[in-house]
Amino acid sequence: MRRLSKVLGATVSKLRLDSLHLDEAWHTLDRRTNAYEPALRLIELLVGAEGVSLSQQSAHLNLSGFLFDMNRFFQALVSRFLREHLLGYEVQDEHRLCGMFAYDPHKNPQYRRATPPRPDFAVFRGRQLKAVLDAKYRDLWEQPLPREMLYQLVLYALGHIGKDRRAAIVYPTLNANAVEQAIIVHDPVTGGTQARLDLRPINLLRLDELLQAKESRPARDSRDRLASVLAFGVGASPISP
Repeated sequence: MRRLSKVLGATVSKLRLDSLHLDEAWHTLDRRTNAYEPALRLIELLVGAEGVSLSQQSAHLNLSGFLFDMNRFFQALVSRFLREHLLGYEVQDEHRLCGMFAYDPHKNPQYRRATPPRPDFAVFRGRQLKAVLDAKYRDLWEQPLPREMLYQLVLYALGHIGKDRRAAIVYPTLNANAVEQAIIVHDPVTGGTQARLDLRPINLLRLDELLQAKESRPARDSRDRLASVLAFGVGASPISP
């Protein structure tokens, strides 16, 4: 890296990386420079994990490298895989579930707006919402589901209109025996079903095998099937509008 930096330094001026320069780099990508997108995404993740920025203009506080945000990295990985292999659907990152919370207009003296929930992914077919997903970098096959993740997923599921209220967490694992788990949310008074929460594993070794496989129809079909399972579950159909 030092040798490469020295060679490039003879013709390329140095620039301190920040969010403004990264945004500018993203906006200048075109068909001639699209090959740099993976490198730019890694740079963005590394810069974002370097420390805490107090404002757009302030310098980063340099902190230890172990603070690399694997949650964000895993979210970016799942997002790209779904966008490339979930055919016929649109995947929106951090889609706002608008209208779920609102201040009572008669009891809002500060005229504030409620913050809408923002799941990591919303899957659409046309204008119809088909699935709500969150990506968590925690092996939920080997470790229990934390309370805060459970409550967050319940909110996403209850944001659906109709009887089929579902939301899912996609998580990484290396355990070949890991399968989908489901949690049913019951009404504490009547006992009726209110929502369903799915915990869907993605085996990182299998994912690496599929991504490294030589380009062929069977390989593409396998990646497409995995994307469908991650979005909708094993043998499940998309959420009805």
